[in-house]
Amino acid sequence: MVATKQSELRWPSGRASIIDVPRSAFIYTSFVNSATLSICFAGLTINFLSGFAWGLLVKWMKGGGSNLAGDWTGLDVTAVSNVLLAYGLFKGVPQFLFGFLGDRYGRKWFIVGGLSVCILGLIIMIGAGVNQPDPTLGFYFGGIFLGFGTSIMYTNNLAAICDHADASWRSSALGAYRFWRDLGYAVGALVTGAFADWVGIPWSVGIAAILTTISALLVAVLYEEVLPEDSKEGKAIEMPAFTSMQYLPNPYMQPVFFPSTGDNAAQMPFVMAPSYPVSQGQPLAAPQQSA
Repeated sequence: MVATKQSELRWPSGRASIIDVPRSAFIYTSFVNSATLSICFAGLTINFLSGFAWGLLVKWMKGGGSNLAGDWTGLDVTAVSNVLLAYGLFKGVPQFLFGFLGDRYGRKWFIVGGLSVCILGLIIMIGAGVNQPDPTLGFYFGGIFLGFGTSIMYTNNLAAICDHADASWRSSALGAYRFWRDLGYAVGALVTGAFADWVGIPWSVGIAAILTTISALLVAVLYEEVLPEDSKEGKAIEMPAFTSMQYLPNPYMQPVFFPSTGDNAAQMPFVMAPSYPVSQGQPLAAPQQSA
């Protein structure tokens, strides 16, 4: 007997589509649930900034440029390496702390705060590159703020997806989030590079800051916090659970799916259609085969 994991997706028009559960989870996480949509965009944005840091920022520091204070020569290899070290160090080490704090005090404002610190880092870099005869110190501080802001929100982003995904399809939801997050590397390098060729590097960095601001606002407005005390008191938000599967002790019955949320299933965006009655998420007695 082959178990097929499929769900019925009902669109706003009322049309129904029978699709695989992983695809349902991808659509739900990426486009249907406004909270996870905002987190996916935040993940894309933060790796967009990583693509900028390892691509355009390095080119900017090495190539030098002209600003209001005159021409400045590019940084030497050691200085560029140290700026990237500062960025990577502050990006990686504090993640343990902020992941721990997010588990206890909620994810939302850590994510918004982390993106805000990244915006500050980008503004510092723009100010140093446009106004300072020697922008080395500004690049150092900009790299530190950019890395520190990333560390504040990075682990909380993953946990925020888990908060809004049932355990039965959580891995698929995380896969959807990681698709958008990792896409940010390529998008960041390509988009900032294209804008740099078009309007110049400082303006390109400004566009990255605007994108990060939009991302922070989306999380602040759309993300619905799930606090630890809510789950303890049974107040967890409603979410579809569309991968639960039961095998009945009847050789003539096919494996079927049923909504483990019971009576709440009709309110979910993904409506399952079991082939036998269910009550509170549990199958009733299997129907007898007629003689």
